[in-house]
Amino acid sequence: MPNRRISRDRVNQAFGRALVRARSKADMTQEQLADAAKLHRTTIGLFERGLRCPSLDTLFHLADAMKLDPADLVRMVNGETRR
Repeated sequence: MPNRRISRDRVNQAFGRALVRARSKADMTQEQLADAAKLHRTTIGLFERGLRCPSLDTLFHLADAMKLDPADLVRMVNGETRR
């Protein structure tokens, strides 16, 4: 497997796009996701705009709130980085 270094900004943007798609698929508003993941709604907005990236434990909380396997959310992000 080739060594593929991806910039932090690109990962943040990819995570944001993946989170928007996952949240929409889960039919949740930002506020509903924030409540279910025990986060502030503005944090969800920062993630979705690619201004912040979640810690690993927060990623697990987000995935759980959307009834997703965390690995599936990571795969969505990985797919977004290839665009």
